[in-house]
Amino acid sequence: MPSIKKSMSRRRILGTLALCGLLLPGCSVTPQALNVDALNQQRTQDLAQMFGHVEPIQHPLTLAEVVARSLRFNLDHRVKVVEEAQALDLSSLDKFELLPKLAASSAYSGRSNDSASSSRSMLTGQQSLEVSTSQDREHITSDLDLTWNILDFGVSYFNARQNADRRLIAHERERKVIQNLMQESRSAYWRALAAQELQPRVQAAIIRAESALKDAQKVEDSALRSPLESLRFRKSLLENLRQLESLAQEMATSKVDLSAMMTLPPGTVFTLEVPQGPLQVPEWSMPLERMEESALMSQPDMREMAYQGRIVVDESRKGLLKLFPGITLSTSRKRDSNAYTLNKDWYETGVKVTWNLLGLLSAPDQLAYNKTNEEVMEIKRLAMRMALLAQVHVAWHQFDQAKVQLRRSSELFDVEKQIVRHTSNRTENDAQSVLEQIASETSAILAEMRLYNALALSHNALGRMMATTGQDPDIGSIGEGKLEDLTDRVENWLGGQFPHAATRSKPIFAVAAPATSVPTPTTKGSVPAATTSNNTVSAMTTSAVEQVGTVRGNINVRSGPGKHYQRLRIIPQGETVTVLAVHSDGDWSRIGENEWIATEFITISAPAATILEIGERVMVTAQAILRSGPGLQHEQVRTPVFGEGFTVMELSPDGQWLRVGDDEWVSSSVTSRHP
Repeated sequence: MPSIKKSMSRRRILGTLALCGLLLPGCSVTPQALNVDALNQQRTQDLAQMFGHVEPIQHPLTLAEVVARSLRFNLDHRVKVVEEAQALDLSSLDKFELLPKLAASSAYSGRSNDSASSSRSMLTGQQSLEVSTSQDREHITSDLDLTWNILDFGVSYFNARQNADRRLIAHERERKVIQNLMQESRSAYWRALAAQELQPRVQAAIIRAESALKDAQKVEDSALRSPLESLRFRKSLLENLRQLESLAQEMATSKVDLSAMMTLPPGTVFTLEVPQGPLQVPEWSMPLERMEESALMSQPDMREMAYQGRIVVDESRKGLLKLFPGITLSTSRKRDSNAYTLNKDWYETGVKVTWNLLGLLSAPDQLAYNKTNEEVMEIKRLAMRMALLAQVHVAWHQFDQAKVQLRRSSELFDVEKQIVRHTSNRTENDAQSVLEQIASETSAILAEMRLYNALALSHNALGRMMATTGQDPDIGSIGEGKLEDLTDRVENWLGGQFPHAATRSKPIFAVAAPATSVPTPTTKGSVPAATTSNNTVSAMTTSAVEQVGTVRGNINVRSGPGKHYQRLRIIPQGETVTVLAVHSDGDWSRIGENEWIATEFITISAPAATILEIGERVMVTAQAILRSGPGLQHEQVRTPVFGEGFTVMELSPDGQWLRVGDDEWVSSSVTSRHP
């Protein structure tokens, strides 16, 4: 009897504790609004995650590094990378859904009295046995069950196939983000570079226009001119000022957009490196028919649609599978601590078949739904193919038009530069001259801006063609190696799009045409590689008479005659240099001890002895190269012999180049009058 009371007391305690455990959580949960400290902490953590892994900028950014930073640090790309990893994890989990279910369980059972019973005879209606029990008041049971439902296995198999396709879809979406980043970062680079180069000139022009506007107001107030003339003058000034201010507003956000693309903190100050050499339209050699085929086979949206089609087919099969009966195979190991049980441990096996017979009524509707669903996906796929074919042709024509716009913008920019030069040479100080100068400066700035925009448009059009045809950049894994390694791979890939950049045989335009050239040698040699011990140049260079020139643009000084040599420093635009020697290929000039810059960016003042007239005879007095046009950007025609004589047939507008034959031009700095 005491033992029974003790057991009942223990059960009451357990019951009370269980009831308290159920009630307490419901009483303790109350809404908690975010406080300022929590929000500040979250903000700090988010900013650290956003910008903490971004490497600081320590030098001017090249186009390749801008692209590399956008690919490595852009948050949109990081989202797609994480989504692909998530899809991979889900696909890895699916294999466990295909396995049988192995479940272990254990249960405790107790009651306050004995589970006793008796029996009654069905014949006599009298009690046939004494009251008895066959179960302990407290006992523990344990089971280890292995079950496998064949229907669930089939459904899990199709689920695994669908999730595997979703993983591939996540990869295609990452490809699409990479292609878009390649397109947008290149275009944003040129827009930001235009803002960097033009903003100082725009601000100076605005200040000058505002000063002229104030002077015009004073003249109008003093009645020195007719009111109509003064109003027209002020109107012209205000129109130019409005154009300049609109341009300044447009450029103000260029670097902000580029910073966001590279995940830089807002307000980060950085400088973009001005590319050397003639600015060129990217090359595209794939024919239109091949572009159509590539788009239909490789474009990320098209491949995603194909994977979606497979998912729909598997969904149809999964719906049909659920109409079949489910067969469950089971085996288990059991144990019961009941003292009245003879065999406390035993095994059980079984087979169970369940079939929802009413579910068969939905079979016709299920088949019709599956057919309609697959037809919808097929129509979507056909519509996607049609849209892609149209996009290929649109992208093709846009790229063609972008090249035309770039060429026209270059020609217009050259004209505007000459107008500025002529108007700036005027010495009149009257109001009309000031207005002409301001108008010509404004037009030149706008023309240069259109030039940069046309270049950005051409790169954007190229990126659109790559994205439309599903062409991935050949740069390896974005997360592999350091940022410098990724930058090198991007630079090599970008270099492949400009196959003529090394020889400059097909330049589209240069930012400024050279006034005269540095003498070039007769022998065309290859650019030597740098030695491992130092960056001295082992190839022969041709000595030249010391000539003083000015640098056009911010130019890199390298330790040898080639872009693969180490970059030493940057010479700012307008700085004076002395050319000591010219490399054998004529493309690089030495300006100091192991200091080389690109020859085409040096402007040499022509000596007085070379001021010639048409019809005069000249002879070659230094090593030179005849070119197809007046400037280093034109193709090389041949190398004249030292002392060879020519008749001057035409002079370039600046007098620095002489036409001495059909499509043969020579620099006046390497000739003299024939004695």
